Amino acid sequence: MSLGLNRQHVSVLDEPDLPDGMQAVWPEAIVAQHVKAYVQRHDVQAVRAFMAETLLLCETLHCISQVLTFDAGGVSGHPNHISTYRGVMHWASNERTLRSSTATSTSVQQQALGHQPDSFALREANTIPVWTLASVPLLRKYAGVLDLLVSVPLEAGFGLGIDALRVPLALPGYAGNTPVGATLLLTHTDLGAVHNAMVAHWSQYVWFRRLFVVFSRYSSLNSLQRQA
Repeated sequence: MSLGLNRQHVSVLDEPDLPDGMQAVWPEAIVAQHVKAYVQRHDVQAVRAFMAETLLLCETLHCISQVLTFDAGGVSGHPNHISTYRGVMHWASNERTLRSSTATSTSVQQQALGHQPDSFALREANTIPVWTLASVPLLRKYAGVLDLLVSVPLEAGFGLGIDALRVPLALPGYAGNTPVGATLLLTHTDLGAVHNAMVAHWSQYVWFRRLFVVFSRYSSLNSLQRQA
């Protein structure tokens, strides 16, 4: 596929409760249910539990180490985008509660055996980080790469109090060590790859999306904030 994804790891939903459209607000619980089912099929912790091997297995089995979604603004304000954010956060909240209780039980058992594990570290190790794509004002949205002049000072903590600015080459294996609330500024200069990905969805590649690929800062610059 255009972005290097394996077709076996792409799920297309045909869900009556999740219709496409500007008037459709999706139920959080339904979205969370689908997110949970997909993550469980590719979960690092599930692989650990059933195979008791190292994380090297995940490179072969394509385990999920991060979850990325829209933020509360949905980038464009589209209700489907916003519903996706709310559903993912609903799943993340439930997942954190479940895994935290499991880690606490493990901690109690190990303490009974004479070990002294770090309970907080256990909880964090059992949590899949959730990142949201930051929505920006209209002028910044179509400033292209020039928005870098605004993003760097703002997301470095000048005025907004965001914890950190990072420009990693790749998110997996890096972002898991970044604290909740921190921001990663991801840069990408290959507009051709963006165009090719959109061409793969030709029926959706209408004139305004062509302009979006050329002028939008999202084609080359994306700010992700860790939410959970």
